[in-house]
Amino acid sequence: MTRRELLDKAAEKTCANREDTFPQIAHFWGCEPLEVCIDMILLKVARIQSGQSVEDSLVDIAGYAACAAEYIDKPTSDPLSGATVYSQYKETT
Repeated sequence: MTRRELLDKAAEKTCANREDTFPQIAHFWGCEPLEVCIDMILLKVARIQSGQSVEDSLVDIAGYAACAAEYIDKPTSDPLSGATVYSQYKETT
């Protein structure tokens, strides 16, 4: 699989419903959508270390990393309360 194919597949697979699901999961977990992405990356790393679904997990990691980058410095709306949530993570120069 080429890098372009991996990135296209990752974006299609992991980012399709992120506007709905990541904020909702963040609400349930008591964290930010960015942290949901990071936690999902860690889950995929654990699967790789156990030898499970290595190529699929690498695709997912790329997709979650791309989604995480979109949450940096971007406010999101809590799906249940409607409150605006600002990320605690900021880009530094």
